[in-house]
Amino acid sequence: MTTIKARLEEAHAPLGFAKSSFAVIQLTTSAMPTSVSSSPRPDAAVLLVLLPLPTSAALPEAARATACLRMLRRRLGSAVRVLQIDEASHPVVVSTFGPPSLPACVLMRRGVELWRQQGLPDDGTVEALLEAAQAG
Repeated sequence: MTTIKARLEEAHAPLGFAKSSFAVIQLTTSAMPTSVSSSPRPDAAVLLVLLPLPTSAALPEAARATACLRMLRRRLGSAVRVLQIDEASHPVVVSTFGPPSLPACVLMRRGVELWRQQGLPDDGTVEALLEAAQAG
């Protein structure tokens, strides 16, 4: 099991994210996709991609999310480990981060939040993500 400590800072309040105190979250990584083209470094940042409950109306969004995750894993390589967190499988984890809507992304390293964004990253965001991962 992987333990992630998350602290939502007041700085995120203007972005519409809830403020909370420290929370320890237990994730069973065996339920998450592990196919990555290159092995992540041990000190690599982790990008949590928080996805909504699947609905029949959300099928196009789910297909776009899958394609986006493949692109992220390919472009970020071993610099950032990408984990998909589905609201259906891990509702407590998703709610702990307090996103006003899903999908949302949270970049963390050693329990410290480095970056977050509403929606899925696009090509332009990947560069900012890499910079945040290297700076953190």
